[in-house]
Amino acid sequence: MAQNIRVIFKICILLCFVCSQTHGCHKIEKDALLKFRDNLKDPNGLLEYWKGSSNCCQWTALHCDSHSGRVDSLDFRGFNLSTEKLGLSALFPLSQLKYLDLSMNSFHGVEMPSNMSLLTELTYLNLSNTGLSGLLPVQLAKILNLRYLDFSDLEHLKIPCLKWLTNLTQLEYISLREVNLSGLPMIELGESVGELKRLQHLDMTNCSLVGPIPASLRNLTSLRYLHMENNSLSSEIPNWVFTMSSLVSLNLRMNLLNGTLPAHITALNLTQLDLSVNQVTGTIPSVIGLLSSLTYLDLGVNKLYGTIPSSLSNLSSLNFLRLRDNGLQGNIPNWLSTLSSLTYLDLSVNKLNGSVPYSLGQLSSLNTLSLWGNQLEGTVTESLFQNLTNMQYLLLTDSGLTLNISRDWIPSFNLSWLLVRGCNMGGSIPKWVSYQTRVEHFDLSRNSLVGTIPSWLWRTWYNLKTLNLSGNHLHGPLPSLALQNQLTVLELSKNNFEGNIADYIGTNLPSSLEFLSLSNNKLRGVIPSSISFLRRIENLDLSSNELSHALPSSLGNCTPLKVLTLYSNKLDGAIPDELGNLQQLQSLDLRGNRFSEQLPSGLLNCKQLEFLDLSKNNFTGKLPSWIASFKHLRVAVLRSNNLSGIIPSDIFHLPSLQIIDLASNGFSGVIPAEITELLAMATAQTNGERYGRYFIAYEMYYQKGVNITNKGNELDYSSIPAAFTVIDLSANNLRGEIPVEIGKLKGLITLNLSHNHLSGRIPESLGDIHGLESLELSGNQLNGSIPNSIQALDFLGHLNLSYNNLSGRIPQQRHFDTFGASSFMGNVNLCGAPVNKSCSSQRSLPPTSQVEQREISLWKSKELIMGIAVGFVVAFCGVGLILWCRVAKYWE
Repeated sequence: MAQNIRVIFKICILLCFVCSQTHGCHKIEKDALLKFRDNLKDPNGLLEYWKGSSNCCQWTALHCDSHSGRVDSLDFRGFNLSTEKLGLSALFPLSQLKYLDLSMNSFHGVEMPSNMSLLTELTYLNLSNTGLSGLLPVQLAKILNLRYLDFSDLEHLKIPCLKWLTNLTQLEYISLREVNLSGLPMIELGESVGELKRLQHLDMTNCSLVGPIPASLRNLTSLRYLHMENNSLSSEIPNWVFTMSSLVSLNLRMNLLNGTLPAHITALNLTQLDLSVNQVTGTIPSVIGLLSSLTYLDLGVNKLYGTIPSSLSNLSSLNFLRLRDNGLQGNIPNWLSTLSSLTYLDLSVNKLNGSVPYSLGQLSSLNTLSLWGNQLEGTVTESLFQNLTNMQYLLLTDSGLTLNISRDWIPSFNLSWLLVRGCNMGGSIPKWVSYQTRVEHFDLSRNSLVGTIPSWLWRTWYNLKTLNLSGNHLHGPLPSLALQNQLTVLELSKNNFEGNIADYIGTNLPSSLEFLSLSNNKLRGVIPSSISFLRRIENLDLSSNELSHALPSSLGNCTPLKVLTLYSNKLDGAIPDELGNLQQLQSLDLRGNRFSEQLPSGLLNCKQLEFLDLSKNNFTGKLPSWIASFKHLRVAVLRSNNLSGIIPSDIFHLPSLQIIDLASNGFSGVIPAEITELLAMATAQTNGERYGRYFIAYEMYYQKGVNITNKGNELDYSSIPAAFTVIDLSANNLRGEIPVEIGKLKGLITLNLSHNHLSGRIPESLGDIHGLESLELSGNQLNGSIPNSIQALDFLGHLNLSYNNLSGRIPQQRHFDTFGASSFMGNVNLCGAPVNKSCSSQRSLPPTSQVEQREISLWKSKELIMGIAVGFVVAFCGVGLILWCRVAKYWE
């Protein structure tokens, strides 16, 4: 009997299953789906099955309700579908559709459908990463059951307001990541989102938000995830954020938040806390140690100071700890070894001192150890790494440590990154690094290494992307460099490699190479034309060698080149016109060679040039006016050539020009009045980022320098401060007067017009250039007195007015008395303390300004005219009186 009951029960279950499978979908919904599909392009054929099956509930990407047979879910995520118009209206017959996911498709340029609100039963809507654009319809407020809303990565979507959100009281998830909300007031955001009591997830990453975090967000008592990174959020970090008991993940990185971290925290459920890349100050509060569930803590790139608090040892679940780029001091704590789950530890770029505790070697799960850029001391041996079998990233660059590992040690790890620049290794390249067969980024630069590069280095590292051996004492001929990998950076500069560069270097090196530096070696011969096979090369530096002969025209085939640096060689001939093909070129440095002839007109096509140094060559002819077409040009150095003619005035209209050095040529004529129109020198700049800096790889930059005569000395600047401005027209044949409006260049730092044939007076307006540090006017024919206004130049550290025709008393006010006699020698009519010549034989009046002199001259002219007039009247009256007497006597 019991067995029969079991059989009957199984039959019932089978019948129910068959009925559910044969229920099928409704014809009206099937037709609607086919109409929707017909409007789509399906390159992967994922919707082909729709044609053959009559039961739409069995179709790909959709789901039907098991009871009603109605379609309740459509999931096209990642199907790579595209269309010219997203016809969501075709889906309106799907009256029970609750779930719609169109994310990760290609609807680029398609307007956001305005009638989505008709899908009134939706609880889940995901249109992220689709490329949809246009105006977001506020009618979405009618989808009252919506719980999940994801419009992330729709960078062209326009959302003028968020007030419609207040209607969607069931919302639990909102992601607007990468949507531009720049015009949205933060008050409105707070008022709109702050009413959503059920909200658990809010992601507004990179939305161009500006202002403080809205206080009304504290009303979101169910909020678990708050991500607002990469905006311009300002003000102090609000304390209420750390009182939200339901909060699990808080990410506010890359903003402008300031102030200190809170002294009290009750958000004890936090597992992720990221406040990195802000302006947070103060010490790390010990209460962070109360967050026992924390697995991820990033406070890097702030302004924190003090020691690392011992309370962090309570974070037993922590697997990610980054405190880099702060001002933390003290020793690396021993207790870090108790964080047994730690996989990532970054304490780089701080002021940590002392030795590295060997207890860190107990962190067997450690994947990344970054201690670079500190003030550590002591020696690190292989015993530190013996148990770190999972380590893939080791960064000890410029940490102060000495890396002393046995040459034949066989490591237990296989690193992807080995960056140990400046770790005092010494000796030859150690054998133990050959076991790092998975290495991608390898930096042994500045380690006083000697010997040759071992052959195994080229054979075993197939994953290598960055190789930096610069700043050592490696020698011998340049290796064949037959590399079969994905190398993008090869840095071998500042060694003792010698001989010729192989003719086949361009074919041996991988085509993926983007950066090649062989500078500061002893290489000679020609630059091989095979360099042109490096079709991805962006930065090529062969400077400071003994390379000779002409520049190969094939360099013009390296069209991605942005930086070409060949200075201090023996290259000669003309610059090939083919360099004009390098239309992405930003920096061209050919100084200190033997190039000749005129500047090629082909360079006219290099419109992106920011840095041009052709100094110390033998170029002839005129300075071409087409240089004025380089609208991005910041540095133009052409000193010490044989250029002649007048200086084209158009060059002074370049809006970004900060350094112009045309010294030691044969330029003639007058200084163009347009020199006062240099916009980049019109206002004083603050010392911001140095320019001429190019990113190469992780924490690896290529910095352009410049050779400039400043304060009487020729100096090599390894980098160029943003506020550094120079005009040097010295040692030419310029005549005429210094433009009287030169004082308009209020941001000028160095002015050198010496050794020309300039005449007239020193302009009074020079006193308006308050930041001027160096003024060279020697070796001209300037006359008159030294204007008093120059005394107001408080930053003037170098002054040379020697060998002119200046006269009068030398000013002695402010700090002017710090300049010695050499600043004024060769002016026989100057007097005063520096030149030990008394002014007693001259008028005792103080030196007058040009304005005062013009007024005195004017008064003298008036006195002369009045004297002549009075004399004329007296003479006329006298003659008249004599004639009258004679006439009267005659009549008598």
